[in-house]
Amino acid sequence: MRNYYQTITIACCMAMSASPLAIWAQSGDEQGLEIPRNLQLQQDKDELRKAYDGWWTASQKNKEQRMSWYNEAKFGCFIHWGPYSVPAGLWKNKMQSGYTEHLMRKARIPLEEYKKELILPFNPTEFDAEEWMRLAIVNISS
Repeated sequence: MRNYYQTITIACCMAMSASPLAIWAQSGDEQGLEIPRNLQLQQDKDELRKAYDGWWTASQKNKEQRMSWYNEAKFGCFIHWGPYSVPAGLWKNKMQSGYTEHLMRKARIPLEEYKKELILPFNPTEFDAEEWMRLAIVNISS
């Protein structure tokens, strides 16, 4: 299990050191905003509308101010990590496009199967955030 976490950390470090142009050049629907109409659930449409009409739009007004600390620090690590991290985008021997957080939607995994295969077995007892950051610093420094 320890090697698994080191692999995630190294991948995180590699992503942090990537060029901003490479990040913007990603293809696919990484944010999950381009869901085909026939797959959109009404509850998802309602939540997106609430976000656009409320908190998300309001949050954009002072985004630069809120992010100034990050721009000045020149280093940051934001790790998206959860049960979806275990397959790392691979489902039924097929690599899915986009961010792995969207695996269930992108691979069209039924909720019960997702729970059985990923959520229930997920038990990160060896998770150590400080160790991840130590590894990140070591990998960036070398």
